[in-house]
Amino acid sequence: MKMAGVVPYTIEIEPGTKMNFGFKSVHYPRSTRFTYRTSSFGGSYSDNSDRSPAFQANCLVKGLCILGVDKFVPVGFSYGGMVAFKIAEAYPDMVKGMVVSGSILAMTDSISESSLNRLGFSSSKDLLLPTSVKELKALFTIAVHKPLWFPKRLFKDFIEVMFNNRKERAELLEAVEVSNKDVTIPHFPWKIHLLWGESDQIFDFELAKNMKAQLGENATIESIKKAGHLAQLERPCVYNRRLKKFLASIHSEDKITQ
Repeated sequence: MKMAGVVPYTIEIEPGTKMNFGFKSVHYPRSTRFTYRTSSFGGSYSDNSDRSPAFQANCLVKGLCILGVDKFVPVGFSYGGMVAFKIAEAYPDMVKGMVVSGSILAMTDSISESSLNRLGFSSSKDLLLPTSVKELKALFTIAVHKPLWFPKRLFKDFIEVMFNNRKERAELLEAVEVSNKDVTIPHFPWKIHLLWGESDQIFDFELAKNMKAQLGENATIESIKKAGHLAQLERPCVYNRRLKKFLASIHSEDKITQ
């Protein structure tokens, strides 16, 4: 991240809520609301008990506003895709377009149940919050097209580092799921690109195609061969090339309208 010129900053979103952002090192006015961090990324904090994607979306937008960003293209993966859709729904005038990978508009109870049954798990917590090396290996096997090999010690370290704050993570998973009857499909007036791993087992490509039909004519869809749910990690060059192509098209349209 340092080689790319990305600098970590902690931003006070509201009293009791701080978020860590990484962005290009540029000069900003001095402010008590964000400070330079010397530690690694991660560690955002809130004493608010709201774990919903809508709360995450509001915090992200408030942070971007503090940074002086008024227009942007959300690029969301998995849970981040659900947050991106909430941003687009609540702040349509700030969004120029969207890219979503391995995600859905909302985790309805029917989608959750069918996905978990297909994967052989009884709950999202069992799938996404592994407590042992065996469970973590099972999650990785589901998440990728081609199984990854790591030393057992590395798997143990991964569990310790990536699955801390288990109580809050479990609450977040509970807050994601909503009833089918509570979901409506908003009309998004700009381009939405669905960039998918062809072998995604968690949110399969058929689900992506159904979502494209729901989103309407502004939605486009593209699959990446030999990639699963973690397409951006398995095929980073392909993923980044297609992402940049879409972003360039949004930039070109901005030039035309200016």
